[in-house]
Amino acid sequence: MTAKEFYRRFIAVHKCGGCGEILPWQRSDEAFCEKCQLDWNRDTVVGCKECFLPVRECGCMPDALKKAGALTLRKLFFYREDATYSATMGMIYWIKHRKSKRMTRYVCDRIFTAVAEELSALGIESPDEVFITYVPRGKASYRLHGFDQSRLVADRLSELTGYESIRAFYSVFGKKQQKSLDSRGRMRNAKQTIRINKGLDIKGRYAVLFDDIVTSGASMAVCTDCLMKAGVKGVICVSLASKPKK
Repeated sequence: MTAKEFYRRFIAVHKCGGCGEILPWQRSDEAFCEKCQLDWNRDTVVGCKECFLPVRECGCMPDALKKAGALTLRKLFFYREDATYSATMGMIYWIKHRKSKRMTRYVCDRIFTAVAEELSALGIESPDEVFITYVPRGKASYRLHGFDQSRLVADRLSELTGYESIRAFYSVFGKKQQKSLDSRGRMRNAKQTIRINKGLDIKGRYAVLFDDIVTSGASMAVCTDCLMKAGVKGVICVSLASKPKK
């Protein structure tokens, strides 16, 4: 038995991303216990009320993203504000509040499928035609948690796909957090707090843009608009969750 195997079996503690139950060492590389895995599987096949496709195949997006010119918005599940407990909402907590390679790897492996499908439809042949970037975490939130969860996902997706990961945007301090605002306020706040880095070599390429949760789509729309003005061919938006239209 190697030292790594000994550590994994007898020392490391791996918890379920949904309920927090300690996983047996045989499932230590997995994200969920058996029950939460079933919950996850159920939530990722819920039908979209607009296109009637399963959520993991749905490309519907908020009006703000359509206006910005995004090609599509692929997501793993719908955001459930009223859910007191679910494996999917538990995963959001893990990704946003804990720097977990195991959970990041789990969601990226599933996002990868959606990205591959969209790029295949576009007929992408060379890795140089595509780059991966992300909506930056708010300045205050970054200082609180010490990492940018979207950057971790973008870097992992880069490893899986072979496409370059670029830090295209950065955040500046704003007066309010996005979650405390209505849709108009979110758009105003996003325009004030998100900046695109200068000197980017992205003209004529496709962008894969990641954000963890898309509600009004304001932050992602601002980033998409900046990318389009910088000369990209198109923007494929991907997220963990998107708020469905009522």
